Formats: sequence, structure tokens, C-alpha cells
Amino acid sequence: MSKLEKKTEEQKTEKKPFDKKAYRSKKYDKKLRLDEWKNKRENYVKHKYKKMQKKEGNVFDVKKIYDEELGEKIDNSKSEPSEASNEVTDDTTAIKLEKKTPQFNKKHGKPKFKNSLTRAQMQFNQIKAAKAQKQQEYEKRMQDREGKMKQY
Repeated sequence: MSKLEKKTEEQKTEKKPFDKKAYRSKKYDKKLRLDEWKNKRENYVKHKYKKMQKKEGNVFDVKKIYDEELGEKIDNSKSEPSEASNEVTDDTTAIKLEKKTPQFNKKHGKPKFKNSLTRAQMQFNQIKAAKAQKQQEYEKRMQDREGKMKQY
């Protein structure tokens, strides 16, 4: 054995002295523990966000959403948006839904989703469609009522 190998072995076997103050501050200091927890949580959230972006692709563009919202607010202040623009957004959501149609489970006949996000989106869109249908039915009933009131 050479002298370098002996030194590295001695360094490995040599223990560091126990630092009681550092140990106690690490174990009992609330501020330090809170900072460590925040750092772990922040790393976890960042990791989850990056993982979600990688899985979904570049579908979610924050800048584009802000630009659209600001554009709609400016349009609303000048005049009401046209119905054609609403139809375009409905068509785009329909296209997105067609891409994410679930596969059906053969045993139970229930839809099988790849992840919980698509399941939540499908449920949200179903609820949204049901609300829109109820609103249309309500408007139709009110028009019928007004027509009957005019007859009398």
C-alpha cells in the first residue's frame, strides 16, 4: 500500500466530533425546520409542475392565456364580443375533447382515463354542458311564458 491509500483509509475511519449545538438547532429550532419544510415543498411543487408540463407538452402557455384575457377585457370595454368568437372557442374545446376521449373498460363499461387531469376535465365539461342546457331550457320557457302573456 502506498502512503496515499493509507491516508484515505485513516480519514474514512476517523469520526467527526459530535456538535451538540448544531444537532439541537436542527432538531428543535422551529424556524430552521420551517425553512427546510418550505424548501422541500417548493422542490416538490416544481418537480410536479415540470413533470406535468412534460406529460402534457406545451399545451399550457401562460403568456397566451394572459394575452387572450387582456384582449377580451379590452374588447368588452369597447363593445360586446361577437358570437362568432364564442363559437370558435367552443369548437376548439370540442377538438381538445375529441383528442382526450377515454378508452372504455371492457369489464365494467366505465371510461378508463390515463390520468386524473383528463377525468376532471371531462367531468367539468359535462357539468358545463348540463348548465348550458338548463339555461337554454329556462330561456325557452320564459319566451313561451311571455308569448302566452301577450295572447291574453
